[in-house]
Amino acid sequence: MKIPISEARQKLPLLVRRLQKHPGDAYEITVRNEVVARLTAAVVVEPGFAATSLLKLVDHWEDSPDKLPLLHGAVSEHKSAYLYGESVAKKKIAPKPRGRRAPRHAPPSRRTR
Repeated sequence: MKIPISEARQKLPLLVRRLQKHPGDAYEITVRNEVVARLTAAVVVEPGFAATSLLKLVDHWEDSPDKLPLLHGAVSEHKSAYLYGESVAKKKIAPKPRGRRAPRHAPPSRRTR
């Protein structure tokens, strides 16, 4: 449901209560009829979920070494794909360039009269 930002400011407590009752709902906040934000319920993850998922991954790799060769650090390299799905894992951030940095140029000195 789209809501103008002025209405969202006024009705924020009401919107939060509605999200508590219906966590699947979402509100799109608009400015000049353009969506600028999305208000949704928080995703609640059970404590220990990530650790359990990583242990399952290790067991899976140990059961099928021919399909997925165990390399040093292989579990941590593929943790994002296993925990969050392939779509998140494909969004890789470019690594920082290695080597010498470009020299910094000093700002021009100011002359005093």
